[in-house]
Amino acid sequence: MRALFGGIELGGTKTLWGVGAAPDRPLAWGRVTTTGPAETLAAAVAGIQANVGDDKLMAIGIGAFGPVVVHPASPRYGVVLNTPKTQWIGADLLTLVRERTCVPVFIDTDVNVAAFGELTAGAAVGLSDVIYLTVGTGIGGGATIDRKIVHAAGHPEMGHMYLPLHPHDVSVSFSGACPYHASCFEGLASGPAIAARFGTPGDALPPEHIAWEVEAHYISRGVSNLVFIYRPEAIILGGGVMHARGLRERIRALLVGLVNSYIDIGDGANYVLEPGLGELSGVVGAIALAASASQGP
Repeated sequence: MRALFGGIELGGTKTLWGVGAAPDRPLAWGRVTTTGPAETLAAAVAGIQANVGDDKLMAIGIGAFGPVVVHPASPRYGVVLNTPKTQWIGADLLTLVRERTCVPVFIDTDVNVAAFGELTAGAAVGLSDVIYLTVGTGIGGGATIDRKIVHAAGHPEMGHMYLPLHPHDVSVSFSGACPYHASCFEGLASGPAIAARFGTPGDALPPEHIAWEVEAHYISRGVSNLVFIYRPEAIILGGGVMHARGLRERIRALLVGLVNSYIDIGDGANYVLEPGLGELSGVVGAIALAASASQGP
């Protein structure tokens, strides 16, 4: 009988689940449509339980979109806060999963567990200090230092740092699509920001479109801020926007200029990385979180 761990990555449109033994890739995994909290988590837990077989499920880790309470000592541990996904505001993830299984449940943000997953079995294997930044429907980041996920009073909100406007946006008076902050990273460089600015989703725009010059401008500046604040060994860029052809190379070139040899990142090729686990970064990280947290401090 093997000791197995479950992992759930909650996304805005889809939720992934997996079951396996860290630090390996999942033995089985699947996806369900993200709807309401109770039905989404019920489907994910059912997928995990159906694939445990004769082995023993030890714990479940969850990587959730934020903001969410991630400190285990808090009486609100696992409660989703003021998210744009309004039907999830106030959802008690811990209780909803514990209603369906008796194993321990551990919760962090989707980007934190993605960073942990890449550190465990992806592009950052062998490193200690990394940042995982996702650029998609929203922008968020997770960091590890000494192979531990970084927390402070709450989890980092890397997507809401303020950035200087690209000349194109100055000329058209575009200050972003974030409902909370003008000129913030997410509001200027997320998928919805591209669509709001150009009237067309990014995946419909050709590589030579000015959108990708604008995107590279913002992402390279957001990444440069993170380089100077955290001094990571590598930054992993994931999310749907990063599928655009040539975008990662544009970002690397601009980042090298912005850092300007103050910190050695070479030509950026071994510093700005793509996820080694593809869409499974969060699931692998959630499984690794469950395994690691089960062992205690």
